[in-house]
Amino acid sequence: RMPGAKQSRKAKYDPEEQLQRDCHSWNEANITTYPLLEWMFHTPNGGKRTASEGGRLKAMGVKAGVPDLMLPFPSDYYAGVAIELKSPTGRLTDNQRKWLRRAAVSGWVVGVARTLEEHIDLWNEFMTGNGTCHHGHAEIFQENS
Repeated sequence: RMPGAKQSRKAKYDPEEQLQRDCHSWNEANITTYPLLEWMFHTPNGGKRTASEGGRLKAMGVKAGVPDLMLPFPSDYYAGVAIELKSPTGRLTDNQRKWLRRAAVSGWVVGVARTLEEHIDLWNEFMTGNGTCHHGHAEIFQENS
């Protein structure tokens, strides 16, 4: 290493970030089949931030707990879809639970996806109205939270 050169750090593998990338790739690849996917978005509310950056974002209206993926326009069956992405061991925060519950009572498909397949299941429920997909509902609607 050269004197004074910064040592590069190898990026730590983040399963939730990889899931986010996989879901976004699937969404992009399926826009022709499902044109509504054009309007699905991710709000990068999480992650490590400095106190000053966090303060600036809060002053601009960032809200804790906003679901990772949202589509605020209706299908033929639901008002919208909100999906929180979690690693296999990740847990919802109280704010995430509040957002998902509010979306659910407003007629949205809501869920927690820990795999790409669960994300696709939630999307298919949104598009077909079959109402059988409940990924994460036990955690979202648990009584003690």
